[in-house]
Amino acid sequence: MNIQHLRYAIEVAKTGSITQAAENLFMGQPNLSKAIRELETSLNIRLFRRSSRGVLPTPEGEEFLQYARSIITQVDKVEALYRPDRSSQVRFNLCAMPSLYASELFSRFCSRISESFPDARLRLSFKEAPRLSVIDAVADGLCDAGLFRCRLDEEVTLISLVNRKELDYKVVDFYHYILLMSKDHPLASAQSITKEMLSLYPRIALESNQEEAPCLFESELSTPASAQGSIIVSSRDSVLLLLQRMPEAYVTASPLPASLLERYQLIARPAVGDIVNYRYIMVTRRNGLGGRLETMLLDEMANMDH
Repeated sequence: MNIQHLRYAIEVAKTGSITQAAENLFMGQPNLSKAIRELETSLNIRLFRRSSRGVLPTPEGEEFLQYARSIITQVDKVEALYRPDRSSQVRFNLCAMPSLYASELFSRFCSRISESFPDARLRLSFKEAPRLSVIDAVADGLCDAGLFRCRLDEEVTLISLVNRKELDYKVVDFYHYILLMSKDHPLASAQSITKEMLSLYPRIALESNQEEAPCLFESELSTPASAQGSIIVSSRDSVLLLLQRMPEAYVTASPLPASLLERYQLIARPAVGDIVNYRYIMVTRRNGLGGRLETMLLDEMANMDH
């Protein structure tokens, strides 16, 4: 048994799920399960049991967790007290819905942090997750800030959830999806494109749930996410490769900086018709929006040239 084993058990108890705990700890689920079994063997007790509500501590597990939390609290205090150069560390964890936009934003943010704190040791992380998980990650203290998108008709419900979790939020951008395609696409020279024009060409779509599938047109809102593309892939790398290899294909995407389009030899084209409007919303813990790093992140969003 070691300190890390204690942290593992505490996270499993907190989430009620081995899978979610492994994700929060940035480790594989099999490795976490093995570590918990090793801990149980060393203690000769059973820490958790499975139920319809998830993974729950046993009575022995509850007693163990009380001691484990107390030990971890004391260890964290000692580490903080004697950590070398703690004043020169810059820590920031961002969680966002998957998108090229968010990845580009984080890379720019990291570059600015590096320039602003040249002598600091950086502890920066970027995690992609569905939007409800983004909100939960900030509320649970796992991330300093979260970024998610929503349609205008979803905004009131999601903001209500953010308020219930006692988080601060800021609407940072308004936009609608654009068409991303190769410079050699047959519609590349068109200044505006209709749904009927697109019907002749294969559409690439990222695998996603129905609620978060990007919709370009209002008429797509009732269409299953799996039916919104001719080619369904699970990674953005696959999307970019397909756009380069299949010049007749296109993808629906968030607005992207011109520099990113040039990097991948792509162009963005607007669509016309019953277009769906979206918003990007940033969430932080209470009073977090005024922090220096949060302000720098908002500045980078404002500087994204799209």
